[in-house]
Amino acid sequence: MTNKEKEQLRKLQQQTKDKRVYRKIAIILGLASGFDYASLSDILSIDKTTIRRYEKDYLFNGMTSYLKDNYKGYWGKLNSFQLAKLNNELNARLYQTTTAIADWIEREFDVKYNPQGLVHLLHKLGFVYKQTKLIPSKADETAQRDFLNKFNELQENLKENEVIYFGDGVHPQHNTKLANGWIAKGKEKLIKSNTGRTRINLNGLLNPDTKEVIIREDKTINAESTIELFKETEERNPTKDKIFIIVDNARYYKNKLVSEYLETSKIQLIFLPPYSPNLNLIERLWKFMRKKIINNQYYEKSTEFRRKLLEFFDNIDNYKDELESLLTCNFQIFQTD
Repeated sequence: MTNKEKEQLRKLQQQTKDKRVYRKIAIILGLASGFDYASLSDILSIDKTTIRRYEKDYLFNGMTSYLKDNYKGYWGKLNSFQLAKLNNELNARLYQTTTAIADWIEREFDVKYNPQGLVHLLHKLGFVYKQTKLIPSKADETAQRDFLNKFNELQENLKENEVIYFGDGVHPQHNTKLANGWIAKGKEKLIKSNTGRTRINLNGLLNPDTKEVIIREDKTINAESTIELFKETEERNPTKDKIFIIVDNARYYKNKLVSEYLETSKIQLIFLPPYSPNLNLIERLWKFMRKKIINNQYYEKSTEFRRKLLEFFDNIDNYKDELESLLTCNFQIFQTD
């Protein structure tokens, strides 16, 4: 065996997650380095007969065939047609356990799988075990696509004296919210809880191009507070002749007072399709804010909670790099079928 072949095998050994492949490579490398059967048997806890069989396989069939057999075994006991059918089944139906998948495979192909061993096959097929996500049941896929087409057209044809914002209100509550985190195995991370019910009412706008954020805190978010937010936005954009604000279908946006204000305003509201928070870019900012300020955090008093929230927005530039990659206009459409 050449040094180049040994180096290739060592790299392959480091990359593989299959213990059988790792062991088989270790045997060939050990023999090539001068170890006898007895020594390898003691080091790798493999009987001498198996070592001799692996050596014979390598010598008679060559390296390619020797390793190919192992990777074929990694795919499991199913042929390509059965794998394709399994892939379609897993995409069409949600299985919560590998036991249920193993039962389906046995019924369908008369092939038995150990549920734990099946995990390797599922990973190879590109499936991972993770939490499902909720989407609005009334989301209209066609309406969402129509909106995105119009939004893209608006962006492409936006003039220098025009600007776009995404708008929304958010109401963080003074409560401890638990979230995932890296914790030592066998240990628990305990976080204090509180019973606070104080809500902080924030009304905000987000510029998708500059990542500028305009935030107002009010006792309540209604027509009057929304008009004040619009006034502040116009003051911040003295050189703009038109300000497009994309919003959801909250009542206060369609209130008579707001409608009357917009008649003489530079602001033009663009309404999202119903049940489409996925298309409102500022929703990602709210989620990011919760991750940085709320999740896994305990605040003794609501005043401290409020201060931390407002500090986050006052110092939003500190998160510029993170927000640059997060707040892109790449939107996912809810497909409810």
